[in-house]
Amino acid sequence: MLAKKQKKSDYSISVIRHSDRNFTLVELLVVIAIIAILAGMLLPALSQAREKAKGISCASNQKQMATGNMLYINDYEHYIPAYGTDAGMSTASGTIWNAFRNADKSMDMTKGFLAAYIPAAAMTCPNWIPVWS
Repeated sequence: MLAKKQKKSDYSISVIRHSDRNFTLVELLVVIAIIAILAGMLLPALSQAREKAKGISCASNQKQMATGNMLYINDYEHYIPAYGTDAGMSTASGTIWNAFRNADKSMDMTKGFLAAYIPAAAMTCPNWIPVWS
């Protein structure tokens, strides 16, 4: 007897069909609750990491300020940057070591004696609030 010619579909892999059942409301709420618990555990760790990064940024800014001071001292024959140009500088306008004090007592961090050595952004720490504003 001759063998019957087999169809191609006989050798195909059968696909497991999933039921047409949807998630119930309870199952959906359980998944949302699990996600909320995981997020609640993650957020404090993220805020701690953010505070740690701000502290590292502040330490880096202080290092830049110290390096800028040393560069200024080397360039100006071991003289340190002056605080002001005269004795009354704390109330008058003029150049101080890290900024230029305007007549309205606002500070311009791009015009101090050390402006060429230290970027203005390095003059403050991320959490620092200026006392003169």
